[in-house]
This record gives sequence, structure tokens and C-alpha cells, in this order.
Amino acid sequence: MNISRSQLESCVRIYREQSGKIRRDSEKEKPDKSGADSFILSAEAKELLQAIKSAGTEQDVREEKVAALREKINSGTYNIDGELVAEKMLEEHFGSAYI
Repeated sequence: MNISRSQLESCVRIYREQSGKIRRDSEKEKPDKSGADSFILSAEAKELLQAIKSAGTEQDVREEKVAALREKINSGTYNIDGELVAEKMLEEHFGSAYI
């Protein structure tokens, strides 16, 4: 394949035009000239972050209930009601419209 000088110059010209456009577009996106990266959290992300922080600090485990369940499981007397499990699964899948 032969590439003529005019074809090469055309490619270089297009490249320069595109690279200049990319630089101008990227400069428009920067809110400040410090060069530091920044980001903005949505309201949902802020709420999730707060929930994660509070979940990590609060003790929500009921020790006496856990101990009673552990004892029933170890002794073999813990029985699961299949209908209740099925109801909860349907409720989670379809929401409160199921009930």
C-alpha cells in the first residue's frame, strides 16, 4: 500500500484538529484549575452511606433470642414452619400487594 504525502498530511491535520478539540472539551469539564479530582454524591448515595455508618456502630443483635435459637438448633427441637417461609418469600417478591 502506498501512502501519498497529501494523504499523510490530511491524516496529521485531522489528528491535530481532533486532539485540540479533545483538550478544549476536557478543559471545559474541569470546574477548577487546581487539577484535583472531585465527585458529587447523589442523595441516595448519601443516604446509603449514612445507613452503612449507622449499621456498623449500632448493636442490633438480640443476644437472648440468638442464644435461645442456638440452643433449640443444637438440641434438634427447632422447627421451621414451611408456610411462614413461603409467605415471607412471596411477600418479599411481590411486595405488600400479595397480602
